[in-house]
Amino acid sequence: MYQPYPASGQPSMAGPPQPPESILKAVKFMYIGAGLGGLTFIIDILINAETQASSVSGIIGALVGIGLWLWMAVANKAGKSYARILSTVFFGLGCLGLIVTLIVSILALSLVSGGWAVLIVLALLIEVAVVLVGLLAILLLWRPESGAYYNAISNPAAIGGQGPYAG
Repeated sequence: MYQPYPASGQPSMAGPPQPPESILKAVKFMYIGAGLGGLTFIIDILINAETQASSVSGIIGALVGIGLWLWMAVANKAGKSYARILSTVFFGLGCLGLIVTLIVSILALSLVSGGWAVLIVLALLIEVAVVLVGLLAILLLWRPESGAYYNAISNPAAIGGQGPYAG
């Protein structure tokens, strides 16, 4: 097959593969998830204003959650194959957390009314939104073009690039 030379006379040096649209959209959803985590952080402070221990644990939990969203966004965009798997594991844990939140919210709603009930329902709705955002991100991370990107990053020699041990 005839391969024309590049117009400049220099061999073409392709850079590292760029993330496909599916990865870029997943990363945006992860940033949205981090933002929703910040909103959960604020609501937790409002709900647990009287109980300092509960508020501190909620604050720590929210900060860890935000950090995990941001870490997974950066790692997936960089094509780290472990990040797709770890994101899926975190999503599964988030689904379990939603079940626990649903049970606790139902119990709490039977004990409170008024403004407290509104805050509890709002927290539950945000938790549902977080899981839906996570689902969208996971579906995008497991699309075929995303898999090709992870493979290209982890094995550049397979696509004609220089692998770490290319001679």
